[in-house]
Amino acid sequence: MSSFLQSREWAEIQERDGRSAHQLTFGAESLFYFTHSLPLGFYYFYAPRPTIKKAKAFLDAIRELQKSTRAVFFRVEPETTLHIPPSTSSIKSAPSLQPRETTVIDLLKSDNELLGLMHHKTRYNIKLAEKHGVGVEKRAGRDAMDDFYNLLQKTADRNGFYLHPKSHYQNLLFSNSRELENVLFFAIYKNEIAAAALVNFYDTTATYLHGASNYALRHVMAPYLLHRRIIEEARKRGMERYDLWGIDEIHWPGVTRFKRGFGGEEKYYPNAVDIVFRPIPYMLYTVARRLRNL
Repeated sequence: MSSFLQSREWAEIQERDGRSAHQLTFGAESLFYFTHSLPLGFYYFYAPRPTIKKAKAFLDAIRELQKSTRAVFFRVEPETTLHIPPSTSSIKSAPSLQPRETTVIDLLKSDNELLGLMHHKTRYNIKLAEKHGVGVEKRAGRDAMDDFYNLLQKTADRNGFYLHPKSHYQNLLFSNSRELENVLFFAIYKNEIAAAALVNFYDTTATYLHGASNYALRHVMAPYLLHRRIIEEARKRGMERYDLWGIDEIHWPGVTRFKRGFGGEEKYYPNAVDIVFRPIPYMLYTVARRLRNL
């Protein structure tokens, strides 16, 4: 299974976001990687969720790349465990940019099985939203984008999380193809937007990328019905999995509890690693990162 983060469409989205996209080929395998800027004109390369079967061939290709670039390091967040010799001193454990832990719903199960796996409060809140008359609809276009981003801003202000520039969400919505589609779903209560979600459909996986909710309408439990309807849509499209994209009991306890309520199987990704090209700038980068996190 290939991650949407390694798709041609995602590479095009990164280009529109201002990051150069590149392709690294090693033997019969290849991956996309992107240029990320650092202060003082430095930069690094980043490869999100590639499936790497032959670690030695990958590392050999990276060493060849090192000869022709001034990048500080190459960060890779592998889809599966990357077997690297422990004696390789230039490879360091690194923080992940993507969620390391997630919960994934198996859409090949019957609807009754899916409902049975949900926490009883999740099932109750779905029914409660239905009783309140909450409806769910798909919307496209710039008005939908504006409505989504406005609600996302309010949610970010309330919960203190980081937002991408509005242009990133626009690039997501307006970069669709036959293989990849990003779709906005809105939960509506009495003509007001109660909750919204931006969902990616790629290969056989639907992924919940971004979400927002109207705090004033929290009593109608719209997010529960919203994801119930997204699951139904994903099954109609022939998706095999619905990835709720990130749980963390320490940093996001409420969000984690909400996502776990849908009864998915928890999945853990391997550690990210940095392959260091320029040791002194890399040391300065790690010191600055630690100071920023104090």
